[in-house]
Amino acid sequence: MIQIHQRSLRKYREACMTAAKQQLANQAANPTFLKLQALLAEITGNDAEDIFPDSLIHEEFNMTPLELGRFLAHIDVDLGVKITRDELESIDSLADLALTIDETLS
Repeated sequence: MIQIHQRSLRKYREACMTAAKQQLANQAANPTFLKLQALLAEITGNDAEDIFPDSLIHEEFNMTPLELGRFLAHIDVDLGVKITRDELESIDSLADLALTIDETLS
């Protein structure tokens, strides 16, 4: 019974995150996304135009440990949200990260 409840909660949360991520993807002018986009472009050398809300943080940017540390430090200083490396590991896309930051700040 507990497992069924936990699975239902997990599916509900995933559905909510998917809907929220889609909303962010449709709103590419989201200030948090734009700041993250500029930050990733600066740190990784990628063109900002090639960084999208659904860009996968770990797979597409291949940041070194130093770059990852700089990225997290800038999120803390520039956006006012402390995210650990472990927390970032559980976040897949830039939209998910922007959503996490926006939810933390609200």
